[in-house]
Amino acid sequence: MRKLYILLSLLFLCFCSCDDEFTPKTDFEEKYVLFGVITNSPQLPSTSLQVTVLSTYDIEGFNPVVDHTDHSIPGCIVTLTINDKDYHLSQDTVKKVTSTFKTKYSYKINSFPIPADKELKIKAQLPNGKILTAKTKVPETLSILEFSYPFNSGVHTKLNRFIWGDKWVINWDSYNDYLYFPRLKLYYQVKSSTGLKHYSREIPLKYVKKNDKYEPVYPSYTYDKQMEYSYDCIDSVMSQISAGDTAKSTYIIGSISFGMLEYEHNLASYFSSTNGYLDNFSIRLDESVYSNVSGGIGVFGAYTVSSQTFKVERAYVESFGYTWREP
Repeated sequence: MRKLYILLSLLFLCFCSCDDEFTPKTDFEEKYVLFGVITNSPQLPSTSLQVTVLSTYDIEGFNPVVDHTDHSIPGCIVTLTINDKDYHLSQDTVKKVTSTFKTKYSYKINSFPIPADKELKIKAQLPNGKILTAKTKVPETLSILEFSYPFNSGVHTKLNRFIWGDKWVINWDSYNDYLYFPRLKLYYQVKSSTGLKHYSREIPLKYVKKNDKYEPVYPSYTYDKQMEYSYDCIDSVMSQISAGDTAKSTYIIGSISFGMLEYEHNLASYFSSTNGYLDNFSIRLDESVYSNVSGGIGVFGAYTVSSQTFKVERAYVESFGYTWREP
């Protein structure tokens, strides 16, 4: 009798829940969106900025792709403030030809000084009087602290691994809440009858065995301040670039470069909120997207592009049959 009562209760709940209409949409609330990202590169004395101001919108049904209306807002007064000096962004109009003409509005400034680690403010005054504001800081150029091996004569893998280990460890110093995108690349040229062609190949951190095959593992985004590159991976990439080609001497090895994209706190938080918890195991149940815009939503952030170049040791290059060249 108890089992029958439980079964009837479950059936009642099922029938009741079927009567409730499910919809993935909530009540529409109009909001204003500001989005702008500053890029800092040590090779450039100044940089540019493009800011987009939009309004949120609703659609019929559930497929946002069916909406062909541009929701960027023209007529805004957008101001960038650096060290109490105002820089005014000019309105830019872009027409894109798709199934219909689509006009987009953004706000641009082509050149302004880049004060690293100084506060920058953005303000957008909309035609209806609404004001959106945000602040950020441009990250300083990445500071490399130390390497597990200095490679004073150039990068190679013939060191005493009993003493120095099997990995080249790179450490850097910056803020704890910054997000990093590191890359280690080999740059080389190949000589042919038509001239020199330039190439690059990213070096993986390690290889892992999967389905009886070894697959490369490359670094992703990380909050860590250390990368460990297996010396075997450097050897592997050096061999692979000329695989199947007997004309080894036509390969000219230039340099190995460690590059980094460094996202400051706001851009890192926005990226994290739209890409899970930055690991392969967590599942996000909340859909909250980070915003640092007052008066609306969106993000105003910055990132720095940094790199450090190393020559490759001549004897190491020539051991593969390649041609060595001073970078």
